[in-house]
Amino acid sequence: EEGPPGSRLRCKMAATGDGMLKQLREAIRGSEVTVFVTLGVALLILRAMAPRKEEEKKKIVEPEPEPVEVDPVEKRDYKAEELVQFDGKDLSKAVLVVIKGQIFDVTDRRDMYGPDGPYGVFAGKDASRMLAKMQTRPDAKNPSIADLTSEEQRSLDDWEGYFLVKYEIIGHLIK
Repeated sequence: EEGPPGSRLRCKMAATGDGMLKQLREAIRGSEVTVFVTLGVALLILRAMAPRKEEEKKKIVEPEPEPVEVDPVEKRDYKAEELVQFDGKDLSKAVLVVIKGQIFDVTDRRDMYGPDGPYGVFAGKDASRMLAKMQTRPDAKNPSIADLTSEEQRSLDDWEGYFLVKYEIIGHLIK
């Protein structure tokens, strides 16, 4: 019982700490697999979430592209060869789509109809057959809509109705 004051208290605390570790080891014994699986899953979840945070930071840091002044499109009838320039690749020009001979200005939705958009294939050309047949490639052998089935014709009519409500007609396709 010799030693500095309070040394006996430290010894009791150390013994109590050892007892707690012993109890913890006994509680885990037999369920080590559960503990390791739980830790492994937690680690996987943390790793999966970490890249997302980096991507979110990049999105926040990246500046918005500067808006580009689009030349006003002339409201008139166009030949198919003239429409090619309105495919969305030139940011200073309008984006046009033809459905059933009507030319629609879809410039406001360049994100959808521009070259990187999901409907970019329709820009700068007559998209009637592709829309009717739910195709994403022009039918070079037969661009006509004369042979459409009744179901394909209904689909094309639905697309035409959608475009009539949403976009302005700026002219007609000259055959």
